[in-house]
Amino acid sequence: MKKYILTLIFTTIFFAIISASATTAINIETVDIGNVGTDNSLAMDSLKNPYISYYDAANGDLKYATKSGGSWTTETVDSTDNVGQYTSLAFDSLDNPHISYYDVTNGDLKYTTKSGGVWVIETVDSADNVGQYCSLALDRLNNPYISYYDVTNGDLKYASKSSGSWVIETVDGAGGINDVGYFTSLELDGYVIQNAHISYYDATNDDLKYTTNSSGSWDTVIVDSTGGSWTSLALNSFAEPNISYQAAGMLKYASKWSGTWSTETVDSTGITGMLTSLAIDSYNQPHISYYVYTAPAHLKYAYRDRLGVAWEISDIDTSVVSGWNSSLVLDHDIPLISYYDDTNNYLKFAYWNVINGRSCNLTDTITDALYGAMDFDIIYVRPENYTENLTIDICLFIEATGNASNTLIQAADPNLPVFNIIDIDGFGSRIQGFTITGANNSSGISLSDARNWQLTSNIIIGNSIGIHLYNSYGFIINLNTIQNNTWAGIYIDQSGGCSCINNTITGNQEGIYIANASYNNEIIWGNNIHDNNGIGISILNNSNNNTISQNTAISQNVVMGVFIQDSNTNTVSSNIIQGNGWLGIGVDNSSGNTINNGNEISGNVEGVYIVNSSTRNIVSGNNIHDNTDAGINILNSSTRNNIISNTAISGNGVIGVYIQDSDTNLVTYNNIQNNGWAGVALDNADGNTINGANTISGNLEGINITNSSADNTIDGNNITGNTNIGVSIINSSKGNNITYNIAISSNGVIGVYMRDSNTNTISGNTIQSNSWVGVCLDQATGNTINSDNNISGNLEGLYIVNNSNSNTITGNNIHENADTGIYIDGSTNNQITTNTAISSNGVIGILLRRADANTITGNTVSSNNFAGIALDNANINNINGLNTISGSQMGIYIANTSYGNNIYNNNIQNNTWAGIVLDSAINTTVYQNNFISNPLHALSQNGSGNTFYQSNTGNYWSDWPSTDHRPIDGNEGIYDEYPSLTPF
Repeated sequence: MKKYILTLIFTTIFFAIISASATTAINIETVDIGNVGTDNSLAMDSLKNPYISYYDAANGDLKYATKSGGSWTTETVDSTDNVGQYTSLAFDSLDNPHISYYDVTNGDLKYTTKSGGVWVIETVDSADNVGQYCSLALDRLNNPYISYYDVTNGDLKYASKSSGSWVIETVDGAGGINDVGYFTSLELDGYVIQNAHISYYDATNDDLKYTTNSSGSWDTVIVDSTGGSWTSLALNSFAEPNISYQAAGMLKYASKWSGTWSTETVDSTGITGMLTSLAIDSYNQPHISYYVYTAPAHLKYAYRDRLGVAWEISDIDTSVVSGWNSSLVLDHDIPLISYYDDTNNYLKFAYWNVINGRSCNLTDTITDALYGAMDFDIIYVRPENYTENLTIDICLFIEATGNASNTLIQAADPNLPVFNIIDIDGFGSRIQGFTITGANNSSGISLSDARNWQLTSNIIIGNSIGIHLYNSYGFIINLNTIQNNTWAGIYIDQSGGCSCINNTITGNQEGIYIANASYNNEIIWGNNIHDNNGIGISILNNSNNNTISQNTAISQNVVMGVFIQDSNTNTVSSNIIQGNGWLGIGVDNSSGNTINNGNEISGNVEGVYIVNSSTRNIVSGNNIHDNTDAGINILNSSTRNNIISNTAISGNGVIGVYIQDSDTNLVTYNNIQNNGWAGVALDNADGNTINGANTISGNLEGINITNSSADNTIDGNNITGNTNIGVSIINSSKGNNITYNIAISSNGVIGVYMRDSNTNTISGNTIQSNSWVGVCLDQATGNTINSDNNISGNLEGLYIVNNSNSNTITGNNIHENADTGIYIDGSTNNQITTNTAISSNGVIGILLRRADANTITGNTVSSNNFAGIALDNANINNINGLNTISGSQMGIYIANTSYGNNIYNNNIQNNTWAGIVLDSAINTTVYQNNFISNPLHALSQNGSGNTFYQSNTGNYWSDWPSTDHRPIDGNEGIYDEYPSLTPF
């Protein structure tokens, strides 16, 4: 079969040639007759077939036209009442049509979709008179969204149906304060969570306005205060809004770039610019159809050239008065326009034939077509199989006229690239619509020392490298399928400024490989990078300032989703990264990178892995969940100063955040819950800070600090509802500070647990309602529990056990624990001092059991059910220094051969039975205490050597008005030999 390549030869840009021969380049067809088409909307399905929804004014019906096989067919969609004005048509991913429109009879907004050959019609909004100027868009899940005008209230409204029912909201207008919402135009962007963008007219103030809900609420700006009617909005490939509109009788155009709006006048001849329709081409340049009112009224078309320099303006169908309510779409950047013929009341359709009227060369090969081609020529390639290696060193547009699946280029020499682009600034040149294969030892497309090319809608398969950029800049790689290349899908090598958009990259060894000081590349918006045999995206070897953002899926890659090594200040944001064989994101010897803004990182072994001298990285605002091992893993001594913030870290198999051998990191304002073992684990990690109202709940342990971790700060968190322990400090960890946490509460066993760890501080926390112990010290020495901890509602408030010695408990409020406020067992030399309240505990305020040489001084111990202070087989302890011990059944209870304890200088008062009871106590010294209003001040029985005075100093007894020796109740026959008449 003979193969033909059509080479269009010209020295200016493509669309200038089209408009130069309009009589032969434009075909005009009549779609329907009989007073039809005043409100029409044009759209294409995935096979590029055109369809039009429109209003039949003669019958008051909504109609629908289809072109298939070269002819138009029409059908009536809705004929109930007078319906069908302001139609807006869109196709979903299954090629089902969706139409929004206005019910004139009832003043309602209506919507219909066709599935399985049947039109299903719904009323979206019937409150008041609503639905004019409606504009429809579909998200990637085929859910409909509509912007429209509320005539009754003068408001801009917005309807969405993403969960089975319509949700209506008022966007602007506030019920008639301003009359806004005319000429609405809606588009959704390509982000993972798609955002709405709407242009519209404020009739009260004669302003062009724009609003978006990308921040979570509607943010509205005035784009042009000189006018803004007949708006049409379209987004470019960077999701930046562009608007065509009329102001002061002129056609104008507004665009937002890098956050800044600019406006320009496109056409000011006569009264023009009405009923605009805008589309953006693959070079991000605008095309506008519009109506000129000045006689003879007709349809016009304007576009800006590929370099973005000049506007070209053409008159369309000047044989009659026509052009009312035109609708424009682009097919391979070629305009198609539906419009109303005002003279005959017909619906018409115009399209450009780019072959007829052209100077063409017919060739057998693409190589032949390249001979004699000049800058900015277009080579159209017919669907065939070609076996060639192509070298290009001029600006060219090489485009298949069919689909990529039926236009295949096989490498003639597998050691050379199929397309080899060398040393040329393409100024937007393009390779589009091919299957590119067979470069087994080379690249499907290779660009060396090149600039500003676009690679779009290709299938690049079965090469060593799919696309290789070397020392090149400024590329757009979009809508390609890049698969089963033996090494890399895309290799960006010493190159920058590349944008990868909406590609599918799968089955390669490496999906995208960015290396060797490549910079400012953007892997953004809707790429699906999955099932590659190694890594989805690698950023290596001093490649900085690259952006990985808004990708639909970086998933099921065998090793990692994203890997950053020896590279700095890159950004990974708003991606879905899931199901990769080992890591979701790996950061190795890299600093200043940002992983933020809603990445969904799940189903990997490790969610985020930061290692080997990686510093100052930020992980913020993500959802990291259901990874097999850790949500975030930070390790190695040279890895430090990283920040984990505002992230949901949940359901990971072992640990939420694991910091091992790594120092001075910050974990702040996260929600860390339901991880299999620890919410946060610090392992031989120093100087880290976990603060800022982290919520750490539902884990086995909330925070685990282990293996000589030192000087970490746990501050201001909410650590609740963990199955076992809120905070553990174990295995020689020291100098850690647990301070001012909002709550360490409702944990299954213990609030704070220290074992084999020294010189840690617990201060200012609320530690309550833990099932067993609020704070437990186990073989832990030299720790401080101070500064107004509120320890309540536990079984045991504070439990010090197993040679936990020389700890200080001071300035706390320990109350309403079910059993004991402070329980010291088998531990010595602890200081319980100046605590605000040890009160209302279920049994005992302070219990010393087998605990020697401890000091209890200056505390308020009150209203404990059994004893304020109890000593059980505890020796040589000092209870002194103006403790106030009151309101319990017994103030002090000393039993079971406890010996050598000193009780002096306390206020023991208002206890319900006894002030002090010595039961089998030995050599206890009780002196200089105030016994006030206890029914039984003192009882001493079954012991020996106990005395109630020392050095001529006894106690004050509120029931003894004499200096004569006072007998002590009991069977020991002892006295206070020196009772005082006045309190000490």
